[in-house]
Amino acid sequence: NHGGIMDSVELNVVPPARVEDVFVRPNWQTGEVKVQATARNASKTSVQTVVQFTIAQAASGKTVASLTLDRKLPPGDSQIDARLQVPGHRLWELNDPFLYRVTVRVSSRESKSFDEHSVRFGFRDFRFSEGCFRLNGRRIYFRCSHTGNNYPVGLKLPLDPDFLRRDLLNVKVMGFNSIRFIAGVATRGQLDLCDEIGLMVYQESYAAWLLADSPKMKERFDRSTREMILRDRNHPSLVMWGLLNETGDGPVFRHAVESLSLVRSLDDTRLVMLNSGRFDNQTGSSPLEVWRGTTGSDPNVTHNAM
Repeated sequence: NHGGIMDSVELNVVPPARVEDVFVRPNWQTGEVKVQATARNASKTSVQTVVQFTIAQAASGKTVASLTLDRKLPPGDSQIDARLQVPGHRLWELNDPFLYRVTVRVSSRESKSFDEHSVRFGFRDFRFSEGCFRLNGRRIYFRCSHTGNNYPVGLKLPLDPDFLRRDLLNVKVMGFNSIRFIAGVATRGQLDLCDEIGLMVYQESYAAWLLADSPKMKERFDRSTREMILRDRNHPSLVMWGLLNETGDGPVFRHAVESLSLVRSLDDTRLVMLNSGRFDNQTGSSPLEVWRGTTGSDPNVTHNAM
């Protein structure tokens, strides 16, 4: 168990009409970008707003696509969907991890206040198809190690903050193309670095290992899984969600099996790993049979990691 604050915390002063979340779903083949923005109106009356979507190259800042919409926001949360086209889009590759940035800006017509939120993304596709892993349609050998993301003295907060970067740079230099954050999420800065150096990520939440059964087990598992996905689902380096590590059959395992619908409701773009290690002891059955037949409708789920 890890207690306390383990990453940076920001306190933002924002207007009543603001951007709460941005989810980017780029098409690596066509250059189309689907942006799903959640705008929150914290006031008690509707607000007339202008919503601006902008896509730029992350390094140069050059704008490559934009769209402006008029929206009346009722109190509460509203989902605003947009589609933009990036001409001559470049792919996110292991040796050329090209990044874009999408910015969503909500401006109130009445008060002239505004709020904006931006995230980086990349055009890439990672899947398991025809018996092998493929990145952007090309077969690759998935060379992956894993880390508990722990450090001397400070455990989760290293005495030398550069350890957080150095571990990942060393992984890349040693010839790995991916890293698994086992039983706990990476820091946001680490995922930013993986985006920049072309290092793929397989990530699990803190609920993935040694979560005890209790009346609140399902609530805790779902909250940990949900918050991990919502925080990190725009990172192009993140290619795989892991739900469990070395977990035998039982209430936690069964709930993880049932949680695929939750994962897919938050992100339908990534491969999902149910469990690492055959701790279910069902060695006489296909590894995917435990997933209640979902593999027929979703080829990007798998059961076992080596």
